[in-house]
Amino acid sequence: MFKVGEKISLLYEKLDGIITAINGSIITVKDSHGFLRDLQANEIAKIRGDFKNAKQMKIPAKPGENTELKHNTLKIRSDESPKKLNVWEVDLHIEELTESKAHMTNNEIVAKQLSTFKSHYKKAEANHISKLIVIHGVGLGVLKAEIHNFLNKQKGSEYYDADFREYGKGATCVEFNYNRKR
Repeated sequence: MFKVGEKISLLYEKLDGIITAINGSIITVKDSHGFLRDLQANEIAKIRGDFKNAKQMKIPAKPGENTELKHNTLKIRSDESPKKLNVWEVDLHIEELTESKAHMTNNEIVAKQLSTFKSHYKKAEANHISKLIVIHGVGLGVLKAEIHNFLNKQKGSEYYDADFREYGKGATCVEFNYNRKR
């Protein structure tokens, strides 16, 4: 579930933003260019990390490119060394993905959840996110099994159960390793 004030990333564009309002299924986001946009929950991903006492710093995107503000590099240590806080979270509970599931079969629900997961996975990978927390719930384990089956076929990432204290038994943490040959 999203909340006003949370930092998010748009899934289909290279933009970040802050949630400014939630009106039913419409989430209003102020993007990094200052524009207000009305979006659906399946178009955005939460950016997680400890932003208390942290200040954003400018870093080069790639050698030779202009310097731009990055959301994922924060100075938080007294020794001034940068620490990456690239953690996204996606909640795959069907109530978060659609207005009503009444018209959907169980297969359609799992297909929608799996499609949303794959979209978030690809976007996280493209944006060099360190971790993707996938909240799939406990249920009968069908969605979790499908997600793990997909992840078993991916190179350059590994997964494990997410922190039980924060997510219970219904979440998987995916870590991307960009140094590993793909």
